[in-house]
Amino acid sequence: MAVMLGDYGTDDMEWLIANSGRADTVKVEARGKSWNIPIARFDNRADKTTFVRNDKSAWKPEQIQALHSGLAGGLEKLAKADNARVVRS
Repeated sequence: MAVMLGDYGTDDMEWLIANSGRADTVKVEARGKSWNIPIARFDNRADKTTFVRNDKSAWKPEQIQALHSGLAGGLEKLAKADNARVVRS
C-alpha cells in the first residue's frame, strides 16, 4: 500500500489515455507543441510484482508466469499498435 500511494497515488493513466485525443496514447504538451506518446498498460491492480522483492528462491512458478503474461500483453499491444511511433500534432 505504501508503494501504491507513495509512488503511484497521483497517477491517473485512465484519465490521461481517455483525454489524449488519440486512442492508446498519452498527450504531452510543452513549449507550444504537443505529442501523442503510444501507451500500453501493465495491469497490476491484482499485485503481480511484490514477490520479486523476496529472495528468488521463494518465487513461485505461478507468480513468475503471471508477471511474464502481464508484461507480455502490454508490450505486445504496444509493439503492434497502429500508432507505434510518436505523433506530433
